Amino acid sequence: MDRTTHDIFDRSFKFLMHLSNRAVINVINGLFGTNHPLDSPVSYLETEKVGAGLSKTVSDLIVTIGKDSYLIETQIGDDMHIATRIFRYALEGAEYSARETLLTLTFPQVRVIYWETSRRTPDLIKIRLQFTKEAYYDFEVSVFKFPDRDAHVQYCTWSSCCPCTP
Repeated sequence: MDRTTHDIFDRSFKFLMHLSNRAVINVINGLFGTNHPLDSPVSYLETEKVGAGLSKTVSDLIVTIGKDSYLIETQIGDDMHIATRIFRYALEGAEYSARETLLTLTFPQVRVIYWETSRRTPDLIKIRLQFTKEAYYDFEVSVFKFPDRDAHVQYCTWSSCCPCTP
């Protein structure tokens, strides 16, 4: 898929997710199995960053509902570099807190939505963070494969994107 089509799709998703706090809360509740009240406070983290070499990076959505943060990245098709991008976006969206000599990074909960899938589309995206030869952490992200969901689940999760949905 060409970059222009991909950019239009990403901007459309981001636009829909900014139409209504209620819509965002419904989508988050459906994707993450949470139960945030529909009148919960919602805040958005700026997701457009300028990186090394002045290249622009844009994650799809980082939102905080109450005290919980979420990152949603959408994919139109398979992408072998999605794992590193997700980790980078999650790190940029992490909350930093320091207590005495310990710095804690609290990452947002993450989901990747695949609008189109293939037999190579993973169910789980994994990155191993290797700190020393013995110390590592496996960062895992669940995948929501839209085409694999039955019509009822799709409707319940996504109908809330339309601001006129009751």
